[in-house]
Amino acid sequence: MTALKQWYFKNGTQSNLIPSTRIRLARNLKQFPFEDRMTIDQQNQLSKLVQQALEQLQMGENKFRYLKLSDMSEKEIYSLLEKHLISLDLSRNTKTGFVAISEDDSISIMVNEEDHIRIQVLSTGFDLEHTLDLANKIDDYFDHELDYAFDPKLGFLTACPTNLGTGMRASVMIHLPALKQFNAIQQLSNNLGKLGMTIRGSFGEGTNVQGDMYTISNQVTLGISEQNAIQNLENIAKQIIEKEQNARNQLKDNDGFLDAIWRSYAILKYAKLISGEECSQLLSSVRLGVSMGILTDISLEQINEITAYYMPSSLCLYYKKDLDAHQRDAARAQMVQQILTK
Repeated sequence: MTALKQWYFKNGTQSNLIPSTRIRLARNLKQFPFEDRMTIDQQNQLSKLVQQALEQLQMGENKFRYLKLSDMSEKEIYSLLEKHLISLDLSRNTKTGFVAISEDDSISIMVNEEDHIRIQVLSTGFDLEHTLDLANKIDDYFDHELDYAFDPKLGFLTACPTNLGTGMRASVMIHLPALKQFNAIQQLSNNLGKLGMTIRGSFGEGTNVQGDMYTISNQVTLGISEQNAIQNLENIAKQIIEKEQNARNQLKDNDGFLDAIWRSYAILKYAKLISGEECSQLLSSVRLGVSMGILTDISLEQINEITAYYMPSSLCLYYKKDLDAHQRDAARAQMVQQILTK
């Protein structure tokens, strides 16, 4: 049987501007207190309940693997974080953290995070409807198998009041290098805040922006349906895409802009040492060049593959050995060039 291709190696609708779409649902069970009041025994019991339920869920070939963070190395845990398969909160729970991940990495069921259960579904490109539909199917299954904490007036009860109601966070990762060049991100952030949306780095709240990738997500979960929330996000994302495309059009004939793209591609192809931070910025320039038709002998799929492996822990696992900082820079350059010559 052929292994399923990871979701992040594929391209979807408008992948040139929106590499991925994510839906997260926060859920808690009636029989347990919230996570900050649970005992270790209760957390382990919760993990077993979720795994037992998932083992009966029919996912075809896309089967789950079950991972206890206590059985994993630090590099294995951080590699999951680098690929957005677990949250920062879960990565810190190395005693009782548990995650079930589908074979293609598109579905993660996190247990003993801020809430009892976090259902996460990732899709390539701009695909909120399909992503929500899959998340809801898993959620409906859990609702049948487990006893959710739900209030008829308030909705799903969550550890953090900002998730109360639908418990849903919908987000799109969007590439905005041109708007950044025009120093338009702060104004965009201010406007989004007024509309009940937020813009953050690609690894969430409090994280630095890497490679001009931003996460746009809903802030409001109470008093609004899931469908209305994703419709609002979709409309706003389309407006941001239009602004980014207009900004790109203003730059396309600028010699300095074109030189930066070609120079970035040359460094990726020929450099002997590439740091993680430098790689992130080079990939942003090259992604922009591919998206605008400036670079034609490299694909978004190749960029996606490099993105999946260039960060420190994922790079060490790619080569199946520990690497110090200098060794990583050399190995990163080698890995990039191997993928570019495929």
